[in-house]
Amino acid sequence: MTATETHKLVVFFPTARLVGFFADFFNVGFGLKVIELHSKKSQINRKTTSDTFRKCSTFIGWDRQVGPASTMRFKGIIGGR
Repeated sequence: MTATETHKLVVFFPTARLVGFFADFFNVGFGLKVIELHSKKSQINRKTTSDTFRKCSTFIGWDRQVGPASTMRFKGIIGGR
């Protein structure tokens, strides 16, 4: 990936516990800035994460589910409105 490329990635796991485990693993183990996204996070945390996703050019997030009940919805993204 070059400095001019932009990517946004959301990885889905079946449980919030796995989301937390892999977020910590990538944050600590690889030094990547990974953000947890799931309904067990506070509303203010989810809003802050959503705002970050919209504003940034690169993003890595872990979420607990995909589909109609997904935590995040964005136009042009699978599952978005």
